[in-house]
Amino acid sequence: MADLVLQRGAYSDYFVVSLDGAPYAIPERGADLAVRLRGRVPSRYAPGGINADFGQGADEEGVVVVERFVPWEDQVGPGGVLQFEGLVRHAGEALHAKGALAFDSLRMPVGIDAVLGYEGLSPERRRELADMPSPPVGTLRLW
Repeated sequence: MADLVLQRGAYSDYFVVSLDGAPYAIPERGADLAVRLRGRVPSRYAPGGINADFGQGADEEGVVVVERFVPWEDQVGPGGVLQFEGLVRHAGEALHAKGALAFDSLRMPVGIDAVLGYEGLSPERRRELADMPSPPVGTLRLW
C-alpha cells in the first residue's frame, strides 16, 4: 500500500475503513479518534467523470488521528452515521478534518451508496465498494 498523499490547501477525500476489524466507538467530545483511511472518494469533476476516477488513489492507506473530535449532533443519525470535525496533524502541519462515520457498524452506510449514486458512480462500482472485505464505513475530507 502507498502512503496517504495529504496536501494543505487542497481537498483530500478518503474512505474510512475499520481500524482493527472492529466497529468504531463514539469518542467523547474533544477526544482524539484514530481512523484508518483507504482509497480516495471518486469525484464527478475528474476528467472522464466519476467512474473514470473510481480507484484513483485506491492503494493509499494510513491511519490518522482526528484531534479534538467534535460531533455535529448529540445523537447518532439514521443508520448510526454521525458527522464530525476536528484536525489532523501531518508533516508538521495541522489540517482541517470533516467526516461522516458509521459508529458501531462494519457495513457501508446507505448514505455513502446514495451520495455516490447521486454523483453518478455506476451501480457495479458501488456494489464493489459494499462487498469489499473491509468496506468504507465513512468518509473524511482533509484540507
